[in-house]
Amino acid sequence: MLVAGTAWYAVFSFLCGLAPNPTMLIALRFIAGLGMGAIFPIPYAMAAEFMPRHFRGAMTGILDSFLSVGYFIAPLLAFALIPQLPANTGWRFLFYISGLPLLYVPVLMRWMPESPRWLQIRGHEQEADSIVRSLESKVEQRTGRPLPQPQAVTNDNAARETSPVRDVFRKGYLKRTVMMWVSFSCILFIFYAIQTYTPTVLLKEGNTLGTSFLLTSIIVLASIPGKYAAAYALERFGRKFTLIYTLGHRL
Repeated sequence: MLVAGTAWYAVFSFLCGLAPNPTMLIALRFIAGLGMGAIFPIPYAMAAEFMPRHFRGAMTGILDSFLSVGYFIAPLLAFALIPQLPANTGWRFLFYISGLPLLYVPVLMRWMPESPRWLQIRGHEQEADSIVRSLESKVEQRTGRPLPQPQAVTNDNAARETSPVRDVFRKGYLKRTVMMWVSFSCILFIFYAIQTYTPTVLLKEGNTLGTSFLLTSIIVLASIPGKYAAAYALERFGRKFTLIYTLGHRL
């Protein structure tokens, strides 16, 4: 899914640069977004699987900081390119650059391991064991000492091969599902509204196109240390407190 979604997003983002009219551009952006939506949660899930239990929350914050790095670079590229190119060319170059993740696909195929948990559930015990042993060997080489014995964990659901999607609407999960939908809709709406419309607002205030992109980049830059602060807070104060505090701070 990570490989296919990355390739999907890169190809259709590149095609956006070739769009002959706004309607086609919107359609291609929508299609590209399907690929982005498919891969968005996968790095977090894989980090949660491979990271030690005591570091999973912090790793989520660190991973999230890379999103802000991308959001910082995008308007910075717009600041550097769009004012220097013809009006009908600059924005197209940004979409051409968005096709570069396609070069990352062979890297993922070569070095990204499959989820051992998924392999185990699917009955590929030997392949899952090989990946885990390889990771353990590398950690022991780096630390210079043997790993501690794994803790035994009893989980009656571990043997289940599949979990129907309707489970998220059942009694034990319904409140959590609604809470996650509402909270993350608010989070992403606020963030993307700032990211998308800040240049337009700054232009209406009399700034030049280049200055508008530069100021947007600086505004987004401030979110990077915020993500690292969240990574610390997740482990120091807990996920619930961190989410409530940051949402309340935004509002």
